[in-house]
Order: sequence, then structure tokens, then C-alpha cells
Amino acid sequence: MWRDTGRQQHRPGRCIALPEASRNERIDDVPVKMIEQQALTSLHRLRSAYVADITSRISTQRGILREFGYALPKGAKTLVGRAWLALDHARLPVDLREELALALDEIDAPR
Repeated sequence: MWRDTGRQQHRPGRCIALPEASRNERIDDVPVKMIEQQALTSLHRLRSAYVADITSRISTQRGILREFGYALPKGAKTLVGRAWLALDHARLPVDLREELALALDEIDAPR
């Protein structure tokens, strides 16, 4: 089954690969996944992306506050509490403080 990717579907490499795949006995067919298997794989992929996003946000928060003289320990739980204290006491520009507060809310939001 071809999916429409908006690109040319008859590339020379593909024209050579398809007959070779049908002739070569060492190339196994890929089994079709059941809906439940696809759903589980998708959930794992979403969770992994979420964890990577939160980790990136935490690192960004820690780095920005470090640039302004506030060293925070690793870990989401300790970061959020101490980052709020730093925002309350830091001499940060108002715009930056507001954006950091929004980011902290997103990090601290239950999932």
C-alpha cells in the first residue's frame, strides 16, 4: 500500500529494491501489527517525547537561572520549589520572570 507523501514514488533505487526484495529469501516479510500493538507503541513514543520535553525544559530553567546567579540542584521536584523561590528573590526582568513562571507551571503540571 502506497501512501501519498507528495513526493515522487518511482525513484530508481526503489525500482531496483522491490524486485530484489521479492527474490531474496533472506529478506523476511514484516508482520502487520495489531491495532493494540500499534497503540501501545504509540503510547510509548508519546511518553518518551513528553519525558524528553520536560527534561529539556528543566535543563533550560536551570541554565537560565544559573546565568543570573542561582545554582539549582538536579531533579524536577527540587528544581520547581527552589526555582519559585529564586523567581521571588531574583532581580530578573519582568518579561523573563513571567516566561520562567509559565515554564515552571508547565513542568509542575500533573500528567
